[in-house]
Amino acid sequence: MTKTIFQETQEATASLLARTKKIFVGGLPSTITESDFKKYFDQFGLIMDVVVMYDHNTQRPRGFGFITFDTEDAVDRESSLQDIPRA
Repeated sequence: MTKTIFQETQEATASLLARTKKIFVGGLPSTITESDFKKYFDQFGLIMDVVVMYDHNTQRPRGFGFITFDTEDAVDRESSLQDIPRA
């Protein structure tokens, strides 16, 4: 059985709306530690993994990292704050 254009569109839309447990965080200060990074995101849910990316030559943080939560709901809670201006 062939798929209709409507079915293909629904499937494409569903794949774009796929939920995730892992988020990218950019704009981190060069003084950030994994402990500080984790401490901030703990408020959104149980964290399974914390990664701050480091420069191989200088061993200093590169300004971005990743947080992996135990559920997609934690990512939803965190992302709901993205539109709030921060000082």
